[in-house]
Amino acid sequence: MKRFFVFVLLACAPLTTTFAWNNMQNLNNGTEESKYQYRSNSGVQYQYDLSNPGDQIRYSVDPAAQMRDQISVDPRRSLDEGLGQFGGGIRR
Repeated sequence: MKRFFVFVLLACAPLTTTFAWNNMQNLNNGTEESKYQYRSNSGVQYQYDLSNPGDQIRYSVDPAAQMRDQISVDPRRSLDEGLGQFGGGIRR
């Protein structure tokens, strides 16, 4: 029974991270590109995944990311929100 539970847990783990987001893998740590690690289905890149409690906290103390979101006029952002993809710190 324990092996079955571990198998099910491991089999479902990738589904939880890719359901709302396509998590981008970037090996260039510290570059501008690696700062935006989340891409929505509409193609918009975000610094934070606001469905993640840890990212919510980091976003709440990042005034630059909040400012980018406030001045963004990208129409795809509302598309993302309609699909349940809530990103923070949109890429300019």
